Amino acid sequence: MKKINISYLTSHKGNHRDLLKCMRSVYYDSKRYDYIHCEHLICMDGYKESDVISEIKTFPNSTLYFNKENKGKSASINKLLRIAKGDYFFFIDSDDWNLQGRTIKQLEKHLEINQPESTVIGTNYLSHKNGSIFLSSSYPINDYEIKL
Repeated sequence: MKKINISYLTSHKGNHRDLLKCMRSVYYDSKRYDYIHCEHLICMDGYKESDVISEIKTFPNSTLYFNKENKGKSASINKLLRIAKGDYFFFIDSDDWNLQGRTIKQLEKHLEINQPESTVIGTNYLSHKNGSIFLSSSYPINDYEIKL
């Protein structure tokens, strides 16, 4: 199979331990497949390099970029989009974990529905029923499900 280049993009403003868990989950999911090359680009929003723990600085397949001032998630992601080299972009919040198998399932869904490169495929969403909130994991393929 042809090598697939993926860029995971993360804007971080928060707890470094959460970010480290996120980084590990992306790394170990992408390492499951020989034909996937993954770069994880992280914008440290409102941090100096000296503020970051060494384990994050030296984590494999991850590259850190810094906004010395807090510019917000949108500005941080836009910065990363200009740098990313992947054929496909995956977005993940710094306090979220990449579920094992997410990368390949989303790629397979994208290829299955044979959509143009600008297709957005979501993964998880919250739903409300009878006073309870549920986290649903699916691979929505229409605008309504993505907006949920």
